[in-house]
Amino acid sequence: MNMRKPLRPSPTALLNPRSDPTFKTLFTQNTPESNDALRDLISAMLGKAVRSIKLLPNEPPKKSRTEKQMAFDVHCVLENGEPAEIEMQGRDKEHSYAGRAEAHAARLLAHATRRGESWKDIPKVYQLSVLNFTYDSGDKSAFSWYTMRKKASGRNEDEKGLSLNERLNVIYLELTKIRRLRHKPVAQLTKLERWGMFLAYADKPEMQEYLHAILAAEECIMKANEILEEISVDEANWYLQNAYDDWERDQLEAAALKEENAREYQKNVQERQKILQDRKKILQDRQKLTQDQQKIVQDQQMIVQDRKKILQDQQKLTQDRQKIAQDQQRLTQDRQKIVQDQQKLTQDQQKLSQEQEMLEQEKTMLEREKHLAMERGVHAHAKETAKRLLGIGLSETQVAESVGLSIEEVRQLQQD
Repeated sequence: MNMRKPLRPSPTALLNPRSDPTFKTLFTQNTPESNDALRDLISAMLGKAVRSIKLLPNEPPKKSRTEKQMAFDVHCVLENGEPAEIEMQGRDKEHSYAGRAEAHAARLLAHATRRGESWKDIPKVYQLSVLNFTYDSGDKSAFSWYTMRKKASGRNEDEKGLSLNERLNVIYLELTKIRRLRHKPVAQLTKLERWGMFLAYADKPEMQEYLHAILAAEECIMKANEILEEISVDEANWYLQNAYDDWERDQLEAAALKEENAREYQKNVQERQKILQDRKKILQDRQKLTQDQQKIVQDQQMIVQDRKKILQDQQKLTQDRQKIAQDQQRLTQDRQKIVQDQQKLTQDQQKLSQEQEMLEQEKTMLEREKHLAMERGVHAHAKETAKRLLGIGLSETQVAESVGLSIEEVRQLQQD
């Protein structure tokens, strides 16, 4: 008969208190030791002594069908009536744990508010989270307390605004930052840091010597360790833890796959957007090319029109040149005619000059003839007068002086 292999790795192996089912089992045992351990852990996180706590159902009732169902890891109420919920969170699911913690705190506050109760009597509520991941990498402190305050104004982002009523409180203990203190002497650790060391290393054999010093200093942590040793014997708890670890692993793989699919989807979306942008650019380029081609066609049409106009202008220029040539021919002919006319005019002028010369000569001859005629007439008249004067007895000298004849001419007349 085959023996089933035990789930516990070794007879001294302890369950992992950072595993959700182990954390719940550790702090919800119906024993004084478990109750003391839970009370001491909550006291350390709240920074005040909690005398007693009462465990409540970890699933608060929904007030409406649309309200989201929530499950608290450990749900309790302090002795003063203040509700608290403490849970172990192994990873920041979808990077939205802060929203989850606020929602849990708000649900606690909503269920703590009684109808007809004075607003002054509303209790404070505490959402306590032990985180096995780093929530705020910019803060070196492993412990963080959040409440509702007025938002900082101005340039100083670290300025603390006025707090409301501090009814809603969210508190974190980050184990990743606690682990940095593992070389610090136990005597120098605070109670909360010792609790953090226990939760971070309780299942680690190599840290048992360090943890024994913590257990010797803290009675309630010792009780928690004893409970852990006790429940680690039960195979059912190992089954629950392994099942939860497998589920967490599947969740991580699914989340990784989802993130990978999201990245791939985002990449595909970006590639599609790029393709769309490229197509849009190609369409724009085609539209621009079409516009350019239309412009080219318009330019070509304008060139054709310009060429037609140039041809018409050339034809007109040719006609103008022909007309100019004809005008030049006519001008040449006119010039030739003018030259001929000038030559003829010159000839006419020469002829006229000759005629004028001849006329002048004739005029001179006429003048001469006239003068001669006149002279002849005068001379003849003078001779007749001289004859009459001589007849009346005037002397030759007196006659010559009177008629203008010479003495010889008067004597000749007397002789005749």
